Amino acid sequence: MGYALFLRDGITKRGERVKAGKTGGDWNPWHGCTKISPGCKHCYVYRQDEMYGEEKESSVCRKTQSFNLPIKRTRDGGFKIPSGSIVFTCFTSDFLLADADGWRSECWEMIKKRSDCAFYFFTKRIERLPQCLPPDWGDGYDNVLIGCTAENQEYADKRLPIFLDLPIKHRSIIAAPLLGFVNSFGRFFILLFKTLFIFCVLIAFKRYIVSEFG
Repeated sequence: MGYALFLRDGITKRGERVKAGKTGGDWNPWHGCTKISPGCKHCYVYRQDEMYGEEKESSVCRKTQSFNLPIKRTRDGGFKIPSGSIVFTCFTSDFLLADADGWRSECWEMIKKRSDCAFYFFTKRIERLPQCLPPDWGDGYDNVLIGCTAENQEYADKRLPIFLDLPIKHRSIIAAPLLGFVNSFGRFFILLFKTLFIFCVLIAFKRYIVSEFG
């Protein structure tokens, strides 16, 4: 059980994850993650690795063969990830994992190069974002959506104030797995009730990318 609040340029949108018209699928430049909070206890990555007989420990971060996927091309010269796609990024790890610090700058370069696509990642390590951003980040890349997870009151109080103060153009707040009542969303619900439209985030973000990049 869980829900998310989605913010873009100060306007909040709330929605469930649904099938979108055009997605680029998953991009997992690295795999494996360490558990840092109660929401990690039953991590699906650990379960899937066990199910498929993965030889390496799920807590060991390693580069994948898909590392360069955003800039890989097909035989006819086009990108394997089509223009206008929404790319779910690093869903078998955490994009801000310290073990991946040596690889992340290359990923930012690929994300910047593929400004015709939207890249979405979420994290339990939002406090690390400032030291993980590229030098030209400014107030955020137009094609990056960052989500922050808060599974209970304790971690909502720890993570969300940090998250809201960071320079990010597109945000999502995710309470999943929801492990208890969270009473820290007053600031976000005020924004929610002010908005005139309620969209599913994938549809809204897709329309934005299409309008910007055709």
